[in-house]
Amino acid sequence: MGTPVVIVALGDKEASADWYTVDVSLVIENIILTAQAEGLGTCCVGSFDEAEVRQTVKAPDNYEAVVMLAVGYPKKIDVATTL
Repeated sequence: MGTPVVIVALGDKEASADWYTVDVSLVIENIILTAQAEGLGTCCVGSFDEAEVRQTVKAPDNYEAVVMLAVGYPKKIDVATTL
């Protein structure tokens, strides 16, 4: 079973050259907190082929893929049997 949703967070390098990575990070943080409150699990992915991701999502030239966020329901683990 794969990840049902992957969010690609893009930052506009021209609109906010010094702050776009911070802006994107703050948005992702809020998405993570909201997802957790709704019972979802998340995983930040920072290592990816940026050119391939940008092409896949058809990002404009002035946007950079900063981080991807996998979102889904976490697998239930019985802690008593894993110890």
